Amino acid sequence: MENNSERVAALDRLCELVETLRSPEGCPWDKKQTPQSMRGPLVEETFEAVDAVTENNPSHAKEELGDLLFNLILTAYIYEQRGDFSISQMADDVRTKLIGRHPHVFGGEKKDWDLIKRNEEGRKCDFVLDEVPKGFPPVLKAYKYLSKAAKNGFEWPDVNCSFNKVQEEFEEVKEAVGLDSKHLEEEVGDLLLSVVNMCRMLSVNPDVALERAVSKFYRRYKFVCDGMKEDSGKSMTDLWDEAKQNGL
Repeated sequence: MENNSERVAALDRLCELVETLRSPEGCPWDKKQTPQSMRGPLVEETFEAVDAVTENNPSHAKEELGDLLFNLILTAYIYEQRGDFSISQMADDVRTKLIGRHPHVFGGEKKDWDLIKRNEEGRKCDFVLDEVPKGFPPVLKAYKYLSKAAKNGFEWPDVNCSFNKVQEEFEEVKEAVGLDSKHLEEEVGDLLLSVVNMCRMLSVNPDVALERAVSKFYRRYKFVCDGMKEDSGKSMTDLWDEAKQNGL
């Protein structure tokens, strides 16, 4: 591993680059950004970094995590220029917070992680689910809501109960087919929520599981489409089965 001075020097150089880009002589795009306008790039770069990590490609991960780091520092520097807070204050605050959340490592009274978060500045909520950001994507929000509720005692006795709940919701979806569209939408939503809860009880991250399934569908359907272009005489179903047999 690199030594501390190398790490600090590299981060300083990146911060200096951001300062240059935001200077009067800097880049027009970087100069016009605001914290609000940086929301999109932050989300995009986060997903690209997650994709690179999922690929298990260290070179690609290094590139995408670097892009994300740049966008984080750029956003923080905009706040610094406005006089809201400095990058060093941000870094010190998160360091202090993490030390407080790891009393088992740094010493101190051992407390529940969620309790520590709840007592931190800006984390005080009257209702436990309000601790989950409202801007989370639906699947992630559902997972967090269900996790919070479970820690608060609202939990199935065992995973078999969640299997039964999924089956129950599935049957209700079938019964709702052909009826009012709003009712069907509601029942499908209940089914999805029950599946997310099943994932949670099985210690499976639903976002990661769904991403794997989507990527698998992409590979197999591409195989099907490529096969159809070759006019092999095989049906789409035959090509799909072949894709599965090939491990795609």
